[in-house]
Amino acid sequence: MLLGLTLLLFSSLLYLANFLIFSSITFIIGAIVFLSLKGILLKENSIKIYFSFFGVIIGKWISINDYQYLILSSVNMSGVKNSRSRSIPTRTKSFTIAIQGENLKRIELYESINYKESQSKLKLINSILKIKSIDKIGIIKSRNSNK
Repeated sequence: MLLGLTLLLFSSLLYLANFLIFSSITFIIGAIVFLSLKGILLKENSIKIYFSFFGVIIGKWISINDYQYLILSSVNMSGVKNSRSRSIPTRTKSFTIAIQGENLKRIELYESINYKESQSKLKLINSILKIKSIDKIGIIKSRNSNK
């Protein structure tokens, strides 16, 4: 989506510089990329990671027989926000749901900053894929509460 927006802005610069043909081509490509969607379809033994351009779905089905676990885990992201010549450190906790195999191959299916929402998605995805699910955050919370 960001690439599409960049191409749309670049096409307007080309238009202003009187490169009309390149501007038109860049605008059309930018509009297509900007309006495309990315998603995941789930079936019992397979998943499909796809791109959709104007309703046409492009992607292939991947068998999940090599993946044994559906894992909910967290990632801490940190960065620096600059405001009025002051650097303010920021931290964000993100929760991801991924399928993972014994060989540590991993495919991310969902990401959110809300833990309760991630838990409900884990249950929903588990009901479709029917593989063992592991809530790493829940395990850590239960261990910490027992101390």
